[in-house]
Amino acid sequence: MPRFQGRVTARKVGIIDIVINATGAVESVTIVEPTNPIYDRTVVAAAKNWAYRPARIDGTRVRFRKRIQITLSPEG
Repeated sequence: MPRFQGRVTARKVGIIDIVINATGAVESVTIVEPTNPIYDRTVVAAAKNWAYRPARIDGTRVRFRKRIQITLSPEG
């Protein structure tokens, strides 16, 4: 997860959905619950470059969706 470059004054929770194809590459990224407009764009750009081990059903590689929660918390 990319580091947030701003100041967090209150805890914020966001969610992204990632669709991963049968080769393990990220096919799409969708913001379900935003955290911060600038950070959301950073997360989407980073997530598009992530790679996963493909999911399998009965030994066959399949496309799947992964939901990831993002939490920004004040330091300290």
